[in-house]
Amino acid sequence: MRPVEELEFSAAYRYRPYWPDARQLLALLAFPAACGYTTAGVLGGCMVLAGTGVVLGLWHLATSRARTTVGAAGITVSHGIGRGRTYGWQEVRWVDAAAFVELKEPAEVARITLANGRRRTLPGLSRSRRYPDSGFAADLRRVVGWWELRTLPASRIQPSEGRSLTPLMSRHLPDVLALALGCAVVLLTVN
Repeated sequence: MRPVEELEFSAAYRYRPYWPDARQLLALLAFPAACGYTTAGVLGGCMVLAGTGVVLGLWHLATSRARTTVGAAGITVSHGIGRGRTYGWQEVRWVDAAAFVELKEPAEVARITLANGRRRTLPGLSRSRRYPDSGFAADLRRVVGWWELRTLPASRIQPSEGRSLTPLMSRHLPDVLALALGCAVVLLTVN
């Protein structure tokens, strides 16, 4: 059992299905099935549809298992595959929220800046119009409070604001991978 003082932010309940995306999901399933059906018949269409369904299921499983755990050892970031990576408090130089635009809508995500200058987003700690979270600011303050209690003021270095692709990549990498895998399934089934 985990100690009581750990904070855990799971993406499972935050990233629930967004029903306006159902049209896109149906199109995503119908297109490969139609391509498979026209080239390989009913069996080909079913195989492509099943392959696409497996890829989407794995993507959904990974995003629903994404989480951030804040504890005495540091911040553990898991994007849904594997146990995740723990960044010790001595590695974390800054904790803040990054604002960006996702699908033409403003969004915010919590992130950490490491000693080597790299930034990592914290899954489960975000808000947007699509996935509103009224407790985002309070949760971010709790994480910052943990960080401030476990680091010396001299080790807290605010990074310069440069263009970072971290929020963009962490948000869209699963989509790009799912699309690439879906295309690969279609190409392998058709040929």
